[in-house]
Amino acid sequence: MTAQTMPEPIKLWIEDLRSGEYKQTSGTLENNKGFCCLGVGCKTAQKNGIKIYSYKDKFEIKSKIIGFSLRKQKSALKWLNLQNTFGEFRGNKFKDCDTLADLNDDENCSFNEIANFIENRWQDLIKKSD
Repeated sequence: MTAQTMPEPIKLWIEDLRSGEYKQTSGTLENNKGFCCLGVGCKTAQKNGIKIYSYKDKFEIKSKIIGFSLRKQKSALKWLNLQNTFGEFRGNKFKDCDTLADLNDDENCSFNEIANFIENRWQDLIKKSD
């Protein structure tokens, strides 16, 4: 059995989380304060030609990514190959959490901490190949 190589979308997402380009928020993919870790994943996907759904009301200058999970961002979910819309991972819980959304929102893990987690446990995040 050969070791799997980290998929390119996951590598790019980790780079974006560590880039310092994105401010962090919680409870939504994007708001006026910033992005959650899954929102950064959407931005990474968008930079790589993946359609991301956003909204802009009459008071907004720029559009925001729609959603608090990847439920409405199926293209990003598929591109990242995550097993579910909240970034659920298999195996042992981390900081009593089992989703990336919880690490971001409930545990207030920094993007760098989340990037380290993804780097170490990416195989637990993605769909298993048949």
